[in-house]
Amino acid sequence: MKQLGERGSATVAIAGLIFALIILFSLTVAAVGILINKHKLNSATDLAALSAAIRLPMVEMACQQAKSELNKSGFTLTYCDGSDDWITVGGKAEIRLFTRPIPLFAQATAGW
Repeated sequence: MKQLGERGSATVAIAGLIFALIILFSLTVAAVGILINKHKLNSATDLAALSAAIRLPMVEMACQQAKSELNKSGFTLTYCDGSDDWITVGGKAEIRLFTRPIPLFAQATAGW
């Protein structure tokens, strides 16, 4: 026989479970978004390094090419250095997770 104080306890438990599932789903979606953006940043940084390598041995022109390629993809050039036969490019993206900024970084090297 049910006690009077137990009425509605299943409703509260189910509401708590639904709330926990919503939080878990939101965190999963956010984590997938971070992974997708990191993959896009890696690809864009690789492309920027490869397109910059064409401009070698003129490192300054190569860095301008890398910056242009990263900007086209919506990312920021953070680092560019090279020599006559190689160039290293660093890129940055910033995404927001529940209004908190999360910086993502990638680096790629290309050469002859």
